[in-house]
Amino acid sequence: MKSLRTVETEAEYQKVKSTRNSSDGCYLCEEMETVVEFKYWRIILNDFPYDTLAKVHHMIIPKEHIKESELTPEAKDELVELKSSYLDENYEYLLEALTSKKSIPAHHHLHLIVTHDHYSYT
Repeated sequence: MKSLRTVETEAEYQKVKSTRNSSDGCYLCEEMETVVEFKYWRIILNDFPYDTLAKVHHMIIPKEHIKESELTPEAKDELVELKSSYLDENYEYLLEALTSKKSIPAHHHLHLIVTHDHYSYT
């Protein structure tokens, strides 16, 4: 599958990915720059954006290091509310990789995208 990243961004992503191992901890739990914070969620910058299509690529993550199946009812409710308010007002798309393609399956995260004005969907 073709990458959603430019050649340069994909190369940097693969370089960092190849040097990390499971004992390094969770990349999303590290001190990632927070864009905005909510009770159960925070939106962070993405160091390796899908820059072939996105002029803005953030991620929304639970504040806890948990999988989607471990989300509390309160966290799920807040996400539903955020989708119909803050996310809908500030982003165009919400993307989620399927399990086999998730780079960090142990920490639930969703990609928040605003596309380049010139991006073609065909």
